Formats: sequence, structure tokens, C-alpha cells
Amino acid sequence: MTVDKLPQPVKSADTVIKITNAVCSSLPGLATLKEFMQAVQERKIEHYQNILIDLVHESGISILSEEQAQFYLPSAYRFFEQVRIGEYDHNLRTLGRLIAGELAAEPSGDVGKIGRAARKLEMLTFEQLTFLAMCKRGFELTHSSNRESTTPGCLDPVHMIDAFGEIGISINFSESTEQLHELSVRGLLTVSGNPKTIGGHYYYVNAAFLEIIEAAEFSVSKSSRSH
Repeated sequence: MTVDKLPQPVKSADTVIKITNAVCSSLPGLATLKEFMQAVQERKIEHYQNILIDLVHESGISILSEEQAQFYLPSAYRFFEQVRIGEYDHNLRTLGRLIAGELAAEPSGDVGKIGRAARKLEMLTFEQLTFLAMCKRGFELTHSSNRESTTPGCLDPVHMIDAFGEIGISINFSESTEQLHELSVRGLLTVSGNPKTIGGHYYYVNAAFLEIIEAAEFSVSKSSRSH
């Protein structure tokens, strides 16, 4: 059953607002400017708080246990840290989905996982998040490719061109290479030299990719439907 706010033992809405107000309200300047910025932040916090709570509800949770509460508040803090720095809806939905998934999977989840994800998702554009979600199909194509330079499980720019081509989107080699490089710099993919090409690179699945990929797919799908 869906409820407006998660009930006790989590003082979720009020507690998270207090936490995030403490983070968001320390703005320099005149009192009038500070009051205006606080009002803007409060409206923004309420909007994203509703996103987070809705995602938790969608995972089938309307009441949190004491153990879940202990996980939820630090994880919610990570979520609202992204609100404070001006994150995008798609990244917040991805992070919120991870929080909801952890709550649904275990009585008390891995707060470190949420913290790591928050850092890796920080300021990721929707285009980059879409590319990350498509990497899953790219890796699948490496197992069926007939190209001589392909090693199963090792992604390269051409596989991503093929993956996007399947859904009618054209990207070139430079765009694919740039996006894969960005994801590897963030630690979402592991990169190494491709021994079958001169100057080429392979990209591998790593723990961060496995942690985030399903939530990224959900976020991209949700954002695409809302546009």
C-alpha cells in the first residue's frame, strides 16, 4: 500500500529535511538573499524527497524496520548531498533506485555502496547515463561478434556503435570512444589495452558497473517516458 510518508521508526521526511537544511542553508550573503535561497532549496528538497520516497514505495516498502532506518538516513543524506550540488533528475533517480533496492534486498544495506555510487554518478549527463545503460547490450554483443579483434566480455567502441544501431541511433567511433573513456575515468568501467589492435582499448565490467547498471537502465527508461 502506498502512503504519503514513511512512518516510524524512521522520522524520514522531517529528519531528512533537517539534515539537508543543515547542508543547504549555510549560504553567504545578505539575510534577504539567504531567506530566498532557503525557500528555493526547501521547494527543491521537497520535490526530490518525494522522488526518493516514491522509489522506496515502488520497491514494496511502506514501513521501515529499525535496521532499515539505520541504513536509510545515511543513504538519504548521500542522495540529498547530490540535491545540494545541483544534481540531475536522472542521476537522483538512479541513486534513489539503488537505495530502494538495498532496502528491499536486506534489513540493513551497504551504505558504502550508496556513497561510492553517489561519487561516480556526480554530474553525469543524461547522454552519459544512457550510454552506460547501453553498455549492457554492448557487452552482450561481444559474445556473438564475428570480428577477429573481438574478445568476449571485452567491450570496444565498435560494439557500442552496433548496440545503438539496433535501436536506430547513429553514433560515430569518436563519440563512442569518448563516452567509454569518460565512464572508465569515473571507475564505472575498467580499461586496458587491446592486444588485437594498434592503439586500441578494451573496457571490462567491474563491481561499480554491476552495482549501478540496473538502476541506470531504470532511470533512463523512466526519464525517457517522462520527456
